[in-house]
Amino acid sequence: MTRARERLSRLQASPALRQPQRTLLQHAERLDVLRMRLEAASQARRQLIAARHDRLHQRLLGYHPQEALLYARRRQSEAERLLKQAMSAVLRDKTKQLASGIRQLDALSPLKVMARGYSLVYDEAGERLIKSLGDVEPGDRITVKVTDGELDCQVWGMRNGKENDHGEEESAGAGSA
Repeated sequence: MTRARERLSRLQASPALRQPQRTLLQHAERLDVLRMRLEAASQARRQLIAARHDRLHQRLLGYHPQEALLYARRRQSEAERLLKQAMSAVLRDKTKQLASGIRQLDALSPLKVMARGYSLVYDEAGERLIKSLGDVEPGDRITVKVTDGELDCQVWGMRNGKENDHGEEESAGAGSA
């Protein structure tokens, strides 16, 4: 009995029975701290898992055929744009070269020369260009091409460029106009 009374006295003197709210409050506070720590750890874990999931998802998207197709289309569009740009530049250069060549050919054209009063002299068949007195003889028939047609002619006579109008050879010091 004495022991039971001592025990009862200790229990009556115990803070848990004397102030049960205080004890419960201490446990509640501890429980709140543990709950907050658990929530923080859980939130940190969720964030880690979400970040890892996002990284894996992004890596997986890189292997997705649709993404590869979009990337290939972008590369094709860029290559097409660059090709068109290069083709335009080549076309401009070639157009300039063609225009320059046409101008040069036009300047050297026999028709332009003939328009200034010159003519082309061919043999009777019109196959061989007469360039020198040695290419013809008196009596030969020749064709003279002028700007607006042809003349059929016959050689009656020939004069060397070194003779004057009277058929005499010029002296070395004298010139003729």
